[in-house]
Amino acid sequence: MELSNADMGLTMTQVTDEDGVAIFEDLPAGTYDMTVLNEDTPILTETELDLEGMVDLAYDVLLELLATVIPDEVILNEGPDPVYDNVATLVAGDEVEIIGQNDDGSWLLVNYETEDGELLTGWLAAEDLEIMGNPESVAVADAPPTPTPGPTAVPATPAPVVVDYITFYYRSNPSEILGTFPVKTFNANELYNKMLLVRNSLNTMNANLGGARNGDAASCQAYVNAYNTILNNGTFYDDVPGDWAGIHDAYIVAFIFALDRTRPAFLSCRDAGTVDNFNADLAVQTIGQTLAFFNPFVDAAAAKLP
Repeated sequence: MELSNADMGLTMTQVTDEDGVAIFEDLPAGTYDMTVLNEDTPILTETELDLEGMVDLAYDVLLELLATVIPDEVILNEGPDPVYDNVATLVAGDEVEIIGQNDDGSWLLVNYETEDGELLTGWLAAEDLEIMGNPESVAVADAPPTPTPGPTAVPATPAPVVVDYITFYYRSNPSEILGTFPVKTFNANELYNKMLLVRNSLNTMNANLGGARNGDAASCQAYVNAYNTILNNGTFYDDVPGDWAGIHDAYIVAFIFALDRTRPAFLSCRDAGTVDNFNADLAVQTIGQTLAFFNPFVDAAAAKLP
């Protein structure tokens, strides 16, 4: 802390003790400029003091230690760990006052005033703050007890279990096996996700046929990957409820169609890195017909889920 009086040509500096107190002795009467200095922030505050007579001055330096939020969003927690409950969400540029820290200084206890004037107190990670000053002078604060974990949720329905296998053949060549796939106990959510996988993969295949037709290696690889995604994720279900039976049947039809007349383009891309016009047109036609048939059933499945 520095006291100065230009008229008297007097400047005095004292270092605050560990309690933040600076003591100046035998000061003559007058008006002094008082400047609080900090090694990290050259000037923290300035003010004027009027002193009468020869006095000793003990000045207790109690300054706010401020900081601003750096990330786009951070969570203000009730304690110094993400496991604690959330108090609020702060955004980049929000200003907080640091009032405490944990043992190693990695988390800081702060006050935050909302736009409505509500004062919130919580903990932020030190790395998420740009601190205006030296946080080492902040006292260590006690953390609240760690919250007790709640009971583990029990699934509403058991996980599907493989009960059998089914073999499908290519429609265009009934003597050739398309693949053998697991049959599981029925699960509506899993069936719906499988339907989405087929639809999304068909859209990916369709989007890359133009490039594959022109010999673009990346487009061919994307087509091959999407085809294999359908093939390698084939799963079907047993004991399907009556109100889901039609949806499940449509899923089987779409699965087989998605892998049948699109296969020549798949083989051409895989083996030659390009697709001829005939097989590209055949794949485009097949994908369009399959999606036109399949999409209403995907929507029907979505509508039946909770």
